[in-house]
Amino acid sequence: DGDGISNNADSDDDGDGVSDTADAFPLDASETVDTDGDGIGNNADSDDDGDGVMDDADTFPLDSTRFTDTSGDGILVELSLFDNAAIDDAWEHRWLGYEEYILGQGAYCEGRESWGLETCSLLSLQVVDDADNGSVLEVLQLPYEGQGGGSLYITEKSEGSSVDLSYLNEGFIKFDIKVIEGPADQAFFVGLYGAPVSGGRSTGWLEFQVAEKNEWITIVLPLEDFSSPDNEYPFSGDLTKIYWPFMLNQWDGLDERLLYRLDNISWVSHYEGLNSAGQALDL
Repeated sequence: DGDGISNNADSDDDGDGVSDTADAFPLDASETVDTDGDGIGNNADSDDDGDGVMDDADTFPLDSTRFTDTSGDGILVELSLFDNAAIDDAWEHRWLGYEEYILGQGAYCEGRESWGLETCSLLSLQVVDDADNGSVLEVLQLPYEGQGGGSLYITEKSEGSSVDLSYLNEGFIKFDIKVIEGPADQAFFVGLYGAPVSGGRSTGWLEFQVAEKNEWITIVLPLEDFSSPDNEYPFSGDLTKIYWPFMLNQWDGLDERLLYRLDNISWVSHYEGLNSAGQALDL
């Protein structure tokens, strides 16, 4: 940088005001940050976060999990969780299973002998190739009696970390599901889990049904309708601290095996151009 201090002794070789230890480009005064790690500094990069949406069309140019979809389909995608059989890179944990076939007696499991967790006894999951959607997650739940059942979660990045969904308080959970085997009109519960607020309920669930088998169905459910499985209390967790942004469960017993597939899981602020309060998308 011509300051008279050799680079070996200079803490800021290019003289851009950012120390070498914090500078992604310590020898380039025109660049300091490379958000997506593609070797192109943010000043020159047209897609800083590498999410495929150019910065000038991206509401969140430094966050690869959030972007504005201006394709004209009326959906504003805000938080992508799972796509093409992979949990988004922002979620460094995994799919997590939990079995509680007798209420109050349960344990976490993962469906495979990994991560130091027990193998699930009646719940299993694997990535398969679907003729319509490509690589997807396939889940098998074997029959059980009573309440509880096997739950499937997407967990936080690391223990105690969370995601902020407060800006989606009038948004929706949106995902694709295909039931291959199972009882007719099988009931499911989709949920989320966050930090409690003043003694409120930190877990919320919402029931839905899949009437057709062997067909992909898009489920879109408003966040404001989440409550306890028996609808006795509404979800009142802290939306700024959501630990598990997606959970799926069957609850009230299962007489026959249930086989289904999941894909394209995300939280969206608008669907078909409107949020849950009926307000139009403003791009």
